[in-house]
Amino acid sequence: MAIAYYKSFDGGYTWENYAYNLDAPLQTPGSRYWCSKLSSGNLIFIANASTKTRTDMTVWLSEDDGKTWQHSYYVEKHYELTSFGVCEGDGYIYISYDRSRMNALNVRGIKLTEDDIRAGKLISEDSRRFLIGKYSRYTEVVSAAKADGESFAKRHEFVVGTSSSSIISTFPKQLLLTNDIGQTYLASGTWSVEQGFNGNVKGVYIFQFTPNSMPNSWKDDIGVYDPREVLHFVVTIVDDHPETCTITFMDGETLMGSQTVNYGETLKNIPSTEKAGYEFKGWYADKECTVSASVNDRITKDVTLYAKYLKLVKITYNTGDVEFSVTVYAGEKVDTNQPTKEGQ
Repeated sequence: MAIAYYKSFDGGYTWENYAYNLDAPLQTPGSRYWCSKLSSGNLIFIANASTKTRTDMTVWLSEDDGKTWQHSYYVEKHYELTSFGVCEGDGYIYISYDRSRMNALNVRGIKLTEDDIRAGKLISEDSRRFLIGKYSRYTEVVSAAKADGESFAKRHEFVVGTSSSSIISTFPKQLLLTNDIGQTYLASGTWSVEQGFNGNVKGVYIFQFTPNSMPNSWKDDIGVYDPREVLHFVVTIVDDHPETCTITFMDGETLMGSQTVNYGETLKNIPSTEKAGYEFKGWYADKECTVSASVNDRITKDVTLYAKYLKLVKITYNTGDVEFSVTVYAGEKVDTNQPTKEGQ
């Protein structure tokens, strides 16, 4: 399905000037591509930025109805990237694609914005890569935390004049990695920053943690263990910042209190709370309670933390002679084996 063209100067009776391997983004290796108009009116084009192999998957954006393609986001290099699909929702663009259908056997996805394409990197608050499905024996990194298990934020903020080495000095030298079947691995490694970083200029930059080694079972057939870019972290350089930041504690929609700290400080303390019939499981940075908060988190803006509870259920057993109860989490499986009684 390569892109090529002929020209006709006589109303279609004859055709000439056949051309292929056109200028980007219209060069393809004979693979599928995608082109459509976004809700903004801009055009999106997805293809392999190669004329020979199905590698170098790239997303282009045109703001002048296809006359030029000024912006692009490079997805990944690896072989056999094809079968693209696009939809929009909640201000984001969702892209699905096959990845190594004969080896890694993946269907993967990207959630991104037009601003991400303009920047050439995932900088928006909820932009990310994700897995749709796979049928293969390898595992992959799905989360990264500090060595003691405390969360390590995906996004960080520093003021103009901060060097990359100063930023890296605040990052952990080890990360506790978790894969998609729940295994953990404490990885030592090194930090690097994308080419072009300038701590004296406001902007958004990507810092990457590269483990010194990884278990072979965590690598797919083409050597990739982090296709979701879990080990990529976003650093924003700002020219000014507030003197203090406010941390607001919420129980659902109910305000439970607040705390003020100086810019860049960690939380002074994290309060505990309780609710009848529930067990308190900690504070989280998102309403869905998937990103845990820690007293070691560096605060650089006003944040809201949400209390996570698990509902408790009391189950009472009565054997006729004996009655006893156990308390479990709602939805948790319990032992329903029938009790035995001597002589019966």
